Amino acid sequence: MLVLVSVLGTASGLAAQAEAEDRRSARQIADSAEIAALAHTLVRAHASDSARAAVLYQWVAQNIRYDAREFFRGGKSDEQAEAVYRNRLALCGGFVSIYERLAREIGLTAVRITGYAKGIDYRFGRSTKKPNHAWLAMHIGGAWRLIDPTWGAGVIIGRTFEPRFTWDFFLVAPDELILSHFPEESEWQLLDTTLDRRDFERMHAVPRALFGVGFDPDDVRRTALRPGVKDFPLIGTLGSHVRVVRAPIAGTLATAAPISFEVIWPGASDVALVTNGEWTKLSRTGDRFSGQVAAAGSSVSLVGRTSGGPTPYHTLLHYRVASDGER
Repeated sequence: MLVLVSVLGTASGLAAQAEAEDRRSARQIADSAEIAALAHTLVRAHASDSARAAVLYQWVAQNIRYDAREFFRGGKSDEQAEAVYRNRLALCGGFVSIYERLAREIGLTAVRITGYAKGIDYRFGRSTKKPNHAWLAMHIGGAWRLIDPTWGAGVIIGRTFEPRFTWDFFLVAPDELILSHFPEESEWQLLDTTLDRRDFERMHAVPRALFGVGFDPDDVRRTALRPGVKDFPLIGTLGSHVRVVRAPIAGTLATAAPISFEVIWPGASDVALVTNGEWTKLSRTGDRFSGQVAAAGSSVSLVGRTSGGPTPYHTLLHYRVASDGER
């Protein structure tokens, strides 16, 4: 009798499960199967967890469009993985859902993180009263790593989403991501010393391009928290081979203040500082250039070129110089 009850209980459970699955439409069941097949197809040629996580990130960021229309309407989109897969359209929650689902299908551990992000709707000085973004933590190589497939997919121009894939938001260092993403649960900062939300809100948005040319995230964080820091230098697109060793982090310089610069610029023939129409060439030791200038006029620019003659100079860093009425 005990055996009979056990068998009947199991049969009843299977029937209930089948009934629950039957409530899904044929399209939902088909989409679910296709998601599973896609996940295994994408990672077939990749053995390591980091490589498998990367191809999932690339697929999501390149195949799902951000639903800018729904965002500006203040609405919500269907976050179910099947709906996102079918429509190829989502807000941040949908990007996270489809990534979570793909990761789970191949045995990767992904955790949804919700919090506050300085995205297109961010306005300095305005407190974010409720969470406005979602991203992910991935457990890879025995450690938690951070990714944001939504921000990796593209940008909003005006009120329109423009696909612009980037790896900038895959396995992001925690000390970098905390400058734009603040999780509700402090443990997901993944930092030894966590940032207070009040400090997060009193920092101006930090452009990720600073890290691409070598600025240290901790130095950027300390500078961003200084009273009066409102902006950061404009960064030229020159490739990852150019590295800033020493330069101001704040984007507005005090008039007449002596400013020191040092950069590593492989292949450059000369590098110069331009302020108030005056050019000051930096001294050179191999690929390393260094020098100093007193800020004057309306701006200071660090420029360089890779060969002599008529080759144009390219701007690496550009700063404002404070006017007389500014402190």
